[in-house]
Amino acid sequence: MESKALYLFFYLCLSSIIILFLIHVLIVRLTIILKMRISNQKLLIYIIIFYNVPLLVISSIFLRFNNNSLLIGNIYCFLVFNAFAYVYFHFFNMSETARRIKILIGIMKSYIKRVNDINKYYNTDKILINRLKRLEELSQIREIEKNKYILKKKLLFTVSYLMNLWRYILGITNQ
Repeated sequence: MESKALYLFFYLCLSSIIILFLIHVLIVRLTIILKMRISNQKLLIYIIIFYNVPLLVISSIFLRFNNNSLLIGNIYCFLVFNAFAYVYFHFFNMSETARRIKILIGIMKSYIKRVNDINKYYNTDKILINRLKRLEELSQIREIEKNKYILKKKLLFTVSYLMNLWRYILGITNQ
């Protein structure tokens, strides 16, 4: 019985990202149906955080036959899931925000044939408005007047500052 539970445990760890993907699809579709206003990135972060709880409970059930493996097994499951979730989050985030992806799709669909076509296809004003809206939904900025914003929380600002510092340390300059 113990070895069967360990196999189930390893399958749980490996399948956790597929389960995360399915939960993500379900909840995003539910928020669309319910017309909830929440940033897609923020929603995914919440899903990842809250999914850890049932995942660790289920992994504890599979590991209950071997008390010596309970702590190490739960740490392993936690690390495996969150490493996959981290990669998935950045993959998803890139699909949501990357200018390069949009331009590549425009080229593939023949909307962009020359450099001048990019401005018609990739509306920078609309993109800027969407980014400001996303920052508001993430509770990072607040509009105090028409087209005038202030920093509400400093988390993303601090992260961006650290990223710029890291780029400076690496010798990468903004061009």
